Order: sequence, then C-alpha cells, then structure tokens
Amino acid sequence: MHPSGDGLDVVAVRQRGDFDCGLACAAMVVLTVARRYRVGGGVTAEDVFEDYAARTNHNTSIWTIDVFDFLDAWLDRLGAADRVEMAYLTTTLGCNSEYKHDPFYSTDYSDDEQRVTRLFADALGRDKVVRREALPLRDLLAFLSDPSSLAVVLVDAAVLARRARAPSALATTAQAVVGAFARLFAGCGCAQLLAPDLAPHPPAAFQGHYVVATAFDSMGGRVVTLYNPATRAPQVVPVDVFDAARTAFGTDYDVITVRLRDARELCRPAG
Repeated sequence: MHPSGDGLDVVAVRQRGDFDCGLACAAMVVLTVARRYRVGGGVTAEDVFEDYAARTNHNTSIWTIDVFDFLDAWLDRLGAADRVEMAYLTTTLGCNSEYKHDPFYSTDYSDDEQRVTRLFADALGRDKVVRREALPLRDLLAFLSDPSSLAVVLVDAAVLARRARAPSALATTAQAVVGAFARLFAGCGCAQLLAPDLAPHPPAAFQGHYVVATAFDSMGGRVVTLYNPATRAPQVVPVDVFDAARTAFGTDYDVITVRLRDARELCRPAG
C-alpha cells in the first residue's frame, strides 16, 4: 500500500550489489508497469537483473542514460511502449567534464564516457524524449501529483542525510523522518558513509544514489514519497530536503519521468 494513500503502488525492489541502485530502480518501474497492465508473463526482479548483466559488459558504474536505455528496451519487451510516457531530462547530454576528477566518477570515467556518448546519440537518433533541461521543482511536484506517475531521480545521498538531521521549518515532518534517514542508505555501497555510526568519516564529496519518487502530498506537510532500493521500504521526505539532494553538484538534475496511461487514454482516437 502506498504510504500516502495516493500515487502508484510501486513494486519495491532491493539492490543486489553496492552500485546497482539505478538498476534496482529500473526493476521497480518494470515490475510496476507489468503489474499495472498485466503483461510480462510473471517477470521478476531477478529476470531484470540477469538481463542487464547479459546485455552489458560493465557491472559497477551505471549512469542515468544506462537506466533510460534499459527501461526503453524493457517497455518494448513488455509490449507496453505505447502505454507508458517516458522522458529523460538532464542538464548535460553526455558526460559532464567537471566530474572527470570527482572521486565518485573518476575511477571509470574514461570508459563510461564512450558508452554514455554512444547511448545519448542512439536515444536522440531514435527520437526518444531526451532533453537538456533542469526540471523546476514546481513542475516535478506537479508531475508527481498525478497518481499514474513516478520518477527515477538521481540524488546526492550525503545531502539527504545531512539535511534530514538539520533543523527544519517542517519540524513535525522532519522529526518523523530523521530516524529513518539514519538507516536509509545503510545498504547501498554508493552511499554507505552517510550515517556516522556506520563509518569513521562522513563523506565530503558527492554520493550518487537513485531513488523512485512517486507522490507529492501538498496537504500532509509537503512531502515526497521515495522508494529507496537500499532498504525497499518507502519513506516520506520533506520537499526542501528532496530538492536539495536532487539539485546538488554531481546530479545534473537527472530525472526520468514515467507516466502510465489509463484505459481511457489508450482507447481515445488519435486527433
């Protein structure tokens, strides 16, 4: 059941390894689409993970364009491409050269750059909805207010953890989630330094992590529901905390928006 009572009832998936949070988010989308439209013949999260391993020759660094390309292939495989509207918005159509020496990106940057450049060119060449755009918060919240919508969002997990512990104007809401944030990223190797009790040194640099955002509740304290693949459990997060994390340096404002069309839209004649 969705914690806010609104939004899609997402199939939660926990990541398998240290750096596959983006793949776990893709699996959440695939399984949610499969259940919504009753397609896929009983596809499981394991099927999605195994398919990614079979398709690629890299298993650590996953960029947002990897997630987008993989989701696009799975929508075709499910026969659901015409039922789902998907777009990828980012401030950089490729690899941001500013990240070449950033500790989070630098290890695989050269290899990643070739793959990422090719995937962007392929998506744009096939007229996929990939746009250079910093999606404004108000537009993202309006999108998430639609109960048929979700988004895969790249966040700086370090910012999420720091802001959740800091005093907030939304005192009641913030207090409700602070304890949860202490555990929020404990299962993810790409962000496991976030809780002081889990590691000797707090992170000083970008700690990229993918989450699935599903619902914006403007009446219940301006919170967004996030499905975190490090824990599987959905959590409500204050909007100001969410926005600070998704717009931090290192994210390029990356977001994949996904909207599941309803039966009335699918039956509506063209024109």
